Amino acid sequence: MSNLPDPQNRPSSTQTRAEQQSLTVPTESGDHWMSKIGSLLEELEDSSTAGRSAQPVVNRGKDNELIQVRLGTAASLFTALQCKNASTAGHCLRVALTCSAWAEQMKLEASYRDIIEVAALLHDVGMIGAPDNILKKPGVLDSDEATVIARSRQMSLEILRQSCSSQEILDIVEHVSTWYNGVRDGIRVTGGKIPLGARMMAIVEAFDSMTTDQVYRPALSQERAVAELFNCAGSQFDPELVKRFAEFQQCEQSDLNSLVAGRWLKSLDPEMVNSYWQLNCVPSPSRLATNDSLFQDKLLESMYDAVVFIDSSGNVTLWNHGAERLTGIAGSSIAQSPWEPRLLSMRDEKGELLCEADCPINVAIRSGTQSLRRLTISGRSGKPVAVDTHSIPVIGKNNTTQGAILIMHDASSETSLEERCQSLHKKATKDPLTKVANRAEFDRVHEMFVTANQQQKVPCSLIILDLDHFKLVNDNYGHQAGDDAIISVATLLRNSCRPGDLVARYGGEEFVMLCADCDNAAAARRSDQIRKTFSEILQPRM
Repeated sequence: MSNLPDPQNRPSSTQTRAEQQSLTVPTESGDHWMSKIGSLLEELEDSSTAGRSAQPVVNRGKDNELIQVRLGTAASLFTALQCKNASTAGHCLRVALTCSAWAEQMKLEASYRDIIEVAALLHDVGMIGAPDNILKKPGVLDSDEATVIARSRQMSLEILRQSCSSQEILDIVEHVSTWYNGVRDGIRVTGGKIPLGARMMAIVEAFDSMTTDQVYRPALSQERAVAELFNCAGSQFDPELVKRFAEFQQCEQSDLNSLVAGRWLKSLDPEMVNSYWQLNCVPSPSRLATNDSLFQDKLLESMYDAVVFIDSSGNVTLWNHGAERLTGIAGSSIAQSPWEPRLLSMRDEKGELLCEADCPINVAIRSGTQSLRRLTISGRSGKPVAVDTHSIPVIGKNNTTQGAILIMHDASSETSLEERCQSLHKKATKDPLTKVANRAEFDRVHEMFVTANQQQKVPCSLIILDLDHFKLVNDNYGHQAGDDAIISVATLLRNSCRPGDLVARYGGEEFVMLCADCDNAAAARRSDQIRKTFSEILQPRM
C-alpha cells in the first residue's frame, strides 16, 4: 500500500520536503511548475478538511467503487449510511474487509465468504435512524440511549428484510450482537448455534471499535484489544474463534485491504452480486416480535424479583439481575449450568433440604402444572431467605414441555411481619408467666365455646381452681417460689387438656379450664385427678 495516500489525508514530511526541493530545479517547464503547485494546493486543501469528516479506509473514490461492486443495486443503502454517519460506514467497510481476509485464511467456501462480506457491510445500516446526539455523544450511553442503539441494530434487520433474498445474510445480521453464552440476549440461540459469520463479525467489530479513536475514548493498542477479546471469550465471544483471530492478527497485515479490494474489483460477477437482492413485498412478521423482545428484555432486566429460565434439559438459560441480587450468584457464572435445588440450598416448608423430585422446577417440567410455594434459600450473605416461588411450565405448540420458569419473590420482610403479628397476638392472648391464655382471651372465647358445644349438642364444663394459702408461700419462701408454683399448675393443666379444651390464668393464683365434650361427672373426675397429681409435684424452692 506504499502508493496509497497518507491515512491522515496530508503529505508526509518527507514528501513535502521533496516537493520543496523540486521547486529549485530551473530546467523544468512552466506547465510542470503549475502542475506541481496545483498538487500542493490540493494536498493543503485535503489537510485543512481532514478533521471535519471521517477518514476513508483506502481513499474516498476507491471506497465508493468497492461498495458499488460488492453490493451492486444495494449500494444505495450503504450510501445512505455514509450520508448519515460516515464513521459508522467506515467501520462497516473495515469490518467487511477484515472478515473477508480472515475468512480467506480460514479457507471458508467462497460463497459463504461473499455472504459474510455483504452482511458486514450492511449490519449497521439501521443506524440511519439513530439520533446524532447519541451517535456523537462523548460520554458513556445511559440505559435509554443504549436501548435506542439496540433498536437501531434491530432496524438493520428490518431494512434488509425488505430487499435481501438471502436468509443466511439475514441470520448473520440478526445475531451479530448475540452473546456466545446467551446471557445478554435471552434464550434465542447460543454457542455453536449462532451463525459462524455472526460469531466472526462480533469479534472483528469489537476489535475494530477498540482500535479506532471514538468520540468517547481514544483507540486502544492492538495488544490491549486482543487481551480484551480473551477476557470476554466464552461469554460474549466464541473462545475458539478468539484464539484463531489472535493468530490471524500475527500474520502480515499491511497488504490485507489491498488484497481483498483487488478480489472485489477483479473477481466479482455482477449477476452474482445482484442475486442477493430482490423486492420483498411481504410484510415483515418480526417487527412486532422485535419490539416485544426489547420490552421483554427490559422488563426482565428491571424486575426486582428473581427470574430463572430452565430449558427441557435442565440447564439455566437466563438468570436476571433480580436473581443476582437475591442470591449473589452472577448470571455469567451459572449460564448453561445444570439446575439443581442445592445450588441455592433450597429448603421446604419444614426446613428440610429439597430433593430433586420435590424441586418446583422439576415438578413443573414433569407435570406441566404451575405451583406456588413458600421456600427458603441461601441468600447473598449466606443467611437463609424466605422466598415465595412460582414455577411455570413452558409448553410448546406441539404440546411438549420446552422447560420452565422460576420466579422467586423475597418474602423475608413479609415473613418478619407475620412473625411480628404472631408475636403481638401471643402477647395479647397469652399470660407472659405461664404461657397459657390470659383472662382477656378467656372472656373472648368463653361465649363462643359454649355456643359451639350447644350447636353440636354435646356437654361442656368449666373447672375453676386456685392455690390455697398462696400468700403464705410468697411470704415464707419468696415470690420466685410462688411463681414456680403457678408455673407448675399451668403446666399440669396444659398437659391435662384434650383437643378443644382451653386453659387460662384468670388472675393471680386462679385458673380456669374449659372442657369440651365433658359433662359434670367427667369434669369432677378430672378435677380430682389434677388435684392429686399436683400434690405429688415437688416444689424445689419450698
